[in-house]
Amino acid sequence: MIEILATDILRALQTRDTTIQWYLDRQTGRFHAFSKEEKGLDKDDGFLDNLREDPDRFLAIEEIPRQNRYKFMVNFIDQVKDGRMRVEVAQAVAHKMPFKSFDKMMEHNPDLKTQWVRYQATRQLKYMMAWFQYNKIDAMLKMPGQ
Repeated sequence: MIEILATDILRALQTRDTTIQWYLDRQTGRFHAFSKEEKGLDKDDGFLDNLREDPDRFLAIEEIPRQNRYKFMVNFIDQVKDGRMRVEVAQAVAHKMPFKSFDKMMEHNPDLKTQWVRYQATRQLKYMMAWFQYNKIDAMLKMPGQ
């Protein structure tokens, strides 16, 4: 069994740079960032050499599918206690551009955004632990400070 740090999973999932591909080392549980444009991120402890020599040792981290990320937003609606805000979140999610509308709404509501960030991180971690299991990785999630 390998220990995987929750912060590493979240960092890999929340990287907005599309030129970076994250990999999980199946032996150590460490995450490695590799720049598709070779900006130097691949110089991590011989990671690139290890990837070339033993590609099965590493698992490319895939983005959570759009439909799952949409479900996270839909399910978040029930977490919003304030009725007026719950309606606004539901309207944002129902918008023809739900992700953009939802993000814009969150930017204008910092307290709600804080709640969303926590909720989303919890959902992302659960999704990824199931994904690791699907990929036959015996992993234990380690939270910061453990």
